[in-house]
Amino acid sequence: MKKASSVLFAGILCAALLCGCSAPEHAETVVCTENSAWPKLCVTVTYEGADARKAKILQVVGEDPVWELMYIYPGENTRFTKDAVLFYDVNFDGEKDILLPKSKTEQGVTFTAYLWDGIKGNFVYCETFESIVNPITDAATERILSGWESGSEGTYGIYRYSKDFARFELQRDVRWQPAENGNYRFTEGIYSYQSYPSAAPVPRLLSEETAEIPAKDGAPDRDHADAERFFAENDFWRIGHAEWDASLAFWYEHLDRAE
Repeated sequence: MKKASSVLFAGILCAALLCGCSAPEHAETVVCTENSAWPKLCVTVTYEGADARKAKILQVVGEDPVWELMYIYPGENTRFTKDAVLFYDVNFDGEKDILLPKSKTEQGVTFTAYLWDGIKGNFVYCETFESIVNPITDAATERILSGWESGSEGTYGIYRYSKDFARFELQRDVRWQPAENGNYRFTEGIYSYQSYPSAAPVPRLLSEETAEIPAKDGAPDRDHADAERFFAENDFWRIGHAEWDASLAFWYEHLDRAE
């Protein structure tokens, strides 16, 4: 997005959201060019009373409409971002995609994604992106990172986009939860997928390793020697380090922080 368009787009949507609780039904529209491959993208967001964002229309237009979408937000908890629509390149093809807030739970947030398809010349719905909780783009390695911790449990995963099958695939994950002996049991899995597009994108477990980490202050002791493979800066997972903080710049930006 060009800088001027970004400021205008964010300003319009944020201002509308902040006053949405008491405002009557109204709509805001902004036209911006996001990618070299896109025609102009016209975004109309409809606000309806206390729900703030009830529905919106996304429309790619040249001289005539070439692609149109009506998106109904699933519920009030889709107000977890300041913006009603976000633009990020999540499949690493150099062109930005459309992300729409879908849900916010105790574990984190998810988004509905429409990916730019240069061959078709429009945006295509990608169902598998909705399973990625708290998505983080790691452009340097072309990975999507996913991580959440809730109470005494945690799950972190690494996804890659399959261009052949147009889907996001879980490559590796690590999960932990309390063990009966008072330690924390860590389970690390590596996965593969069926090599044809008609198969459901369900991960097939290739290998699995487990480890137990002592507890410290009601959580895994991240400084323990056996925890280095998960938390140390020079190891594979590096949980808690820079790449896990490099979010898509929106899922921390809740309305209460924006206000």
